Amino acid sequence: MSILPPIMVPNSEDIEAVAAVKEKIDANIDMHYTIPQLAHDAAMSESKLKLLFHGQYRKSIYTYLKDKRVEEAKYLLTNTSLPLKNIAKKTGFKFQTNFTTFFTKHTGQPPAQYRKSTRQ
Repeated sequence: MSILPPIMVPNSEDIEAVAAVKEKIDANIDMHYTIPQLAHDAAMSESKLKLLFHGQYRKSIYTYLKDKRVEEAKYLLTNTSLPLKNIAKKTGFKFQTNFTTFFTKHTGQPPAQYRKSTRQ
């Protein structure tokens, strides 16, 4: 069952453009893209991009990016010994404190505690 309005049926170019936006986000989670920038890259309006992205991936672009950042942070905390400030930068945060606040809010525990719990 589609969540798109009946008049908003994506064509193959739209589907490919939205997939390219997702791939761009996946490859560069440390970047800070804006909806206008992504819409321009996809050659569609902002509202169309947001609607089609949500239709294809069942998440807003912002939620998708947040989830990818949490996923990448968890991976790096579990599988590397990188300092938290480096993990913060790799996941799009200029400051470690912002990363720590974000990670704690989305996982329920601070990054250092998460890392320790995955290594026991």
